[in-house]
Order: sequence, then structure tokens, then C-alpha cells
Amino acid sequence: TTGNVTSGGVISFPDGSAGSPSITNTGDTNNGLYFSAADALTYTSGGTAQVTFADGVVKPITDSDVDLGTSSLYFKDAYIDSITTTGNITSSGTVAGAALDIDDVVINAVLMLLLQLQS
Repeated sequence: TTGNVTSGGVISFPDGSAGSPSITNTGDTNNGLYFSAADALTYTSGGTAQVTFADGVVKPITDSDVDLGTSSLYFKDAYIDSITTTGNITSSGTVAGAALDIDDVVINAVLMLLLQLQS
């Protein structure tokens, strides 16, 4: 079909695959979305699966392969309950919080004041 399509019901697509996604465009047919499993939708780029959206999770297909933002384009804010990292944490700005717990040593405003008084 060409032109606009209006549906009064459900439109179903075949599952597709990473190399041939079921939702794509004519100019880049190996880039798009496909249904990778029950209750899961996967984004593919260049014929390679990148990220899966499933019940309560957004997950990369390959470990340490997908970035969130770039070195020049950042997300504005992130609201996260907790962070677990297996690598280093690097900040080029101020890290702010009520307290910092390093190996069960809690650093907070009271400890910082005591350290300043001792020096």
C-alpha cells in the first residue's frame, strides 16, 4: 500500500529476525524492530540485534556493547533506585549525596567536618 493507513483493530506482523526485522523501512531493511521471543521486542541495526525490550527490562544483546548517550550528547537526568557496577565510576563533575559508603566506611557531613578539624 502507499499513502496513509488507518486501522480500527489490531495490525499483526510476523516475528522477523535481526537480519530481516518485521518493522523496517524500504531504505534500510536490516534496521528496525522484530519480535524476538514471547513478550519481547528487539531493536536491530545493520542486521545485528542490539537491545531487547521485555517485561520490566531493557537489556543489551551483547555484554558491554551498547552505550547510553555519547561523549558529546548526554541524557539530561536519570532517576534510578540503585546502581550496581562491575567497572570503574568516573565523574568529571561533583558527586553529591547525603553519604558515601566505601567498604562499610560511611563518609557523610559529620565525618568530613571531623576530618577537617583534625587537619
